[in-house]
Amino acid sequence: IDDHESIIGMVLMGEDGMLNEMPLCEIHDFEVHAGFKGKITVDVTLRAVGRARINELTQMKPVMMGMCSELADDEEIVSHEAMVFANEIVDSIEHIVRDLSQGENYRHLQIAYEDGYHRALQVHHLSLGTAKTTETKFSGRYDKLKRPADDLVAASWAVFAAVSDKSSVVKALQLTNLIDRLQFGLKMILDDKYRLKSEEFIYGNVGQGGFD
Repeated sequence: IDDHESIIGMVLMGEDGMLNEMPLCEIHDFEVHAGFKGKITVDVTLRAVGRARINELTQMKPVMMGMCSELADDEEIVSHEAMVFANEIVDSIEHIVRDLSQGENYRHLQIAYEDGYHRALQVHHLSLGTAKTTETKFSGRYDKLKRPADDLVAASWAVFAAVSDKSSVVKALQLTNLIDRLQFGLKMILDDKYRLKSEEFIYGNVGQGGFD
């Protein structure tokens, strides 16, 4: 806490071992407990504040340490064509989330997306050192640019709070292109949509005796 300004990396493990990419987390709160025979345990609350890539491991025990570099998106979207495209992808994502949330067993998806969106926006502002979203003004011919860049970044992370395959966020961590991450998020939520609609169709036909 004292040596690293309360920032730690949360190493992720994949099928082939440790991943090079990891979330950077701030130790937001902690509580120390003295247990049986003096055994000490610590409950820690972490808050993600960015991403990093492990370049070299220098120590494995008692804690893992190494040389890392910050991992950020390659560049901000600057062309109006890219902004329009990104907004259209987010429109599709949010439409699917709303559609899926109409199902009785999936009403939590909209809440998960919105919560993920606000948390991602907060993390993005922390990484930029800003307190709030900067409003972007567009002329009439840019009427499809409904969201500023900050909102697009937040949406590119929020979608993974709503998808069923939580491991997809591991690949998302590795993507440093905003459009690529949005497209990957759209693919994952589309996969959920088609799977759930197929299940509803099958169950509906079984209920009606369609597979007797």
